Amino acid sequence: MKYLSKKLALIIMLSFILCNSNILTANANKNNLIIQAENGDKIAQYSLANLLLSQSVDEKYDDKVFYWYQQSAQQGYAQAQFALAILYEEKDNNEQAIIWLEKAAKQNHVQSQYSLGVNYRFGFLGVKLDNSKALYWLTKAAKQGYTAAQVELGNLYLTSSEIDPDYKKGIDWYKKAAEANNPFAQLNLGIIEKAQSNYKTALLWFERACKNNLTDGCQLASEMIAKKQQ
Repeated sequence: MKYLSKKLALIIMLSFILCNSNILTANANKNNLIIQAENGDKIAQYSLANLLLSQSVDEKYDDKVFYWYQQSAQQGYAQAQFALAILYEEKDNNEQAIIWLEKAAKQNHVQSQYSLGVNYRFGFLGVKLDNSKALYWLTKAAKQGYTAAQVELGNLYLTSSEIDPDYKKGIDWYKKAAEANNPFAQLNLGIIEKAQSNYKTALLWFERACKNNLTDGCQLASEMIAKKQQ
């Protein structure tokens, strides 16, 4: 489960940076943060859990991390609900993980919406594969500009046999993600353009994916140049 520990640490690190300046100031004084958390401040509770997690050794965390995420989540703080869902996932409690993801997603938490979409698309976390629910949640996240959701939504429209295929919508979502510099969307567009013998456009997308450090993009661009397909 170390992958999930690293995943959680990264998520919390990124979301912690985005907390408002008052919370960051409180973080500089752990005692003040504890007082705020104990007084029921849901953002302080979430931030305290982040702080305790960051101080954990060997990717382990104690019950206090879980406790403070839970306290914040139970007060309706979406970022804490998402973090709690991941902790439940680590504990192999998939039912609770889905419950907390749904709570956060219903508050428009984009990462939770994306996670639910992926879980329903592939049947992860013990849920029944349901491409209608996958479409619903991925669309919610994609409309917020979450490029990973845009790519997965494009995949869904182009490849799923359980929803009405829509080539134009699939391509449009790839393009939105690609223009936002998502390398996987750029790679997918390159592959599609190449299959249609639009070599110049395909090469441009492969080169953009390569510049974003996607090895497959570099390889396909090199192959096209070697074959003079440009």
